[in-house]
Formats: sequence, structure tokens, C-alpha cells
Amino acid sequence: MKAICIGFTLSLMLTLVQKGLCFDEGGANIEHQWSEGFIGKFSITPGPTLSNGWNMIVTFSQPIKILEVWQAKIQMQNKQNTVFVLENQSWNTLLEEGKKFEFNFKATKRGRGNPHVVEVAVGRTEHLKGLSC
Repeated sequence: MKAICIGFTLSLMLTLVQKGLCFDEGGANIEHQWSEGFIGKFSITPGPTLSNGWNMIVTFSQPIKILEVWQAKIQMQNKQNTVFVLENQSWNTLLEEGKKFEFNFKATKRGRGNPHVVEVAVGRTEHLKGLSC
């Protein structure tokens, strides 16, 4: 497992470090872009740490107007709409260790340019309870 620092606000990053929080790496692939948005897939290859719920922290290079995901809930996002914390749905809390789990997303852009996913990290749900962006 590799520890990853995420581009949250400084106070949230310090809270994560103080809690000794480690994340498994996740991934993202943008499959198609158009002038107003893009679609893609997030992926998780869970280790033993994801046996009872999970969160995925996704950092985009530019603000996202709307992020739609169907196999996760958006738990929180920062004020700039560049960092989103996704949480498992009730029916996909348990992920099989070592088996890749992928799910689709759709994003609506805010402004011009082609945003991309800068970083994805995955951790256990209880580590992020009560934190805010």
C-alpha cells in the first residue's frame, strides 16, 4: 500500500495526516470529451483495507460543474469543485480483495479547457467520517 497526499485544503490534509490515514491507489480513464463535458471510468483494485466500505478521493485539474456517478455517492466536495469524495453505495460496500472494480462517471465542465483527473486515492469509509472540505 502506498500513502498518498491529496490536494485538499491544508486543514483537511493535516487532519488526514494526524489520523495516520493511508490510501490504496485508484485510477481514472477519460474515454470521451466534448465541449460541455466528458465521460470516463474510475477503478479500484482493493487490498485488505477495503473490507467494510470505501471512499474514493478524486482530484480534477480544473473545476467540474456537475459530477455524476451511479455506483457511488458524492459524500463531499471542495468549494472549488476540483476535489470530490465518493462513498460506496449500500450494495457495493464489500469489494473483493485484488479484483478490479470499475464504474462510469459523467462530468460537466465549468468553463473552457479539457479537465483531467490529477489523482485518485481510495480508503476506508470510517477514516473520512466527520471531515469537511
